[in-house]
Amino acid sequence: MSGSDDTSGGEPVRSLGIVVNEEKPAAVSLGEELHLWLTDQGVPSQVIHLRQEVGADQQWRAHEGGPPPKRLFGDALVVLGGDGTLLATARIAAPAGQPMLSVQLGGFGFLAECQPEQTRECVERILAGDYRIAERMMLQVAIEGPERAPQRFIALNDAVVAKGTLARLLHLRAFVDGRYVTAYAADGVIVSTPTGSTAYSLSAGGPLAHPEVEVLMLTPICPHGLTLRPLVLPGDSTVELRVENTADTEVVVTVDGQTGVPLAPEERVVVSQAPFRARLITPDTGDFFRKLREKLGWGERC
Repeated sequence: MSGSDDTSGGEPVRSLGIVVNEEKPAAVSLGEELHLWLTDQGVPSQVIHLRQEVGADQQWRAHEGGPPPKRLFGDALVVLGGDGTLLATARIAAPAGQPMLSVQLGGFGFLAECQPEQTRECVERILAGDYRIAERMMLQVAIEGPERAPQRFIALNDAVVAKGTLARLLHLRAFVDGRYVTAYAADGVIVSTPTGSTAYSLSAGGPLAHPEVEVLMLTPICPHGLTLRPLVLPGDSTVELRVENTADTEVVVTVDGQTGVPLAPEERVVVSQAPFRARLITPDTGDFFRKLREKLGWGERC
C-alpha cells in the first residue's frame, strides 16, 4: 500500500515542545511536571499553551488575537490533550516538519500513542531515538470567489461544507478534477483523509480507511436520496464543491471541526492533498486494527 502512513525510524531529539490544552487541568499539570523533569535532565523544553480547541488557530497563548505561530518550539512535540489538541497542533507542526507524540488525555483518543502514566517512558525513548514516525496525509482547503482573495487552510481530518443554524437542505454540486460528479440535496458534504475516516465521516456513514491507503473520501451528510452514497477517490484528486443556494441559506466551511468560515454566494470550496504530511510519533509499530477493537468495540462478541 502507498504512503499515507509510511513509517520511518526516528532520530535522537535534543529539544521538546510540550503542548498543553488549558481546558484540561490534567494536561496542564502533566505538562509542568514533564517540563521540570526535562530541565533536570538537561533537555531544553518549553510549555506551549493552547487556550481552547474551538477556533484553535487563534487560541495559542503567545499569539492571542493574532495569527497562529509559524513554528512551535522543539525538535519534536509532546501533545497533552485529546485528538482535538493534536489536530490543532498538526496544522502548525506539519508544514514545519515537526513530529508529534500524542498523550491520551481526552475522550476518544484515536490518535493517541501514549497513556499519561507512560509519558516519561515514551519521552525517554524519543530522546534516545527509539521510536518510529507515521506520516499521515493532510488536506489543503481553499475558499475561492469573485469578491475576495482566496482563503487557504490545512486539515488533518476533514473539510466540511454544511448548513448553518436553520434546518434547511443545501443544494451542492461536486466536481472531481474538473469533471462533474453529482448534485447533493443534503445537510452538507465531508471531504476526509484516511485519518479523518474515524471522525465525522464515520458518524455520517462514511467508510473506514486504513491510514496506509492514499485516498480522499466524499461523504454526504443526511442526503435526501437513498442512492447518494459515500465516494472513495484517488488521493491526488482535486474536489470542488459549489453550493447553489447560498443566497438564502447560511453555509459554513469548517476545517477539522475547529475553524469555521461563512461561505458567501458564488464562492466555491476546493480541496486537495497538501504538499506535506503530519508526522506522528509512535513508540511501537502501531496497530490500526487494535485501535478499531479498543475504540469502536470491535471483537467484543462473535
